[in-house]
Amino acid sequence: VGAIFGGPMLNLLLGLGIAITFSRFIPAVVPGLCFAVKPDGVVSVSFIFLLVSLIMSLIVVPVCKFRSRKVYGVILIIFYVLYLVMSLLASLQPDVKRAFTWKVGRGC
Repeated sequence: VGAIFGGPMLNLLLGLGIAITFSRFIPAVVPGLCFAVKPDGVVSVSFIFLLVSLIMSLIVVPVCKFRSRKVYGVILIIFYVLYLVMSLLASLQPDVKRAFTWKVGRGC
């Protein structure tokens, strides 16, 4: 059960933490070393759904006294299908992709 929460959270925290650290401090220390981060709607959708599902699980699981209920399983499946639909829309429709795209970092 710990791996269910720990794995995605570790990837999220380390991946974003290291990327933000490099984008903020390395160009100041080593001039000329810069990389561009292209904003992408699909990555934003994935980040939002991962964050919401982890927070939702961190709240619901202790409230249910660490027992999985069928209703919560159905909610997670519906949430996953919603994620798939939004991810497909973000990758195929320019308007939806633009809605989930935000500017990342600062220029070099």
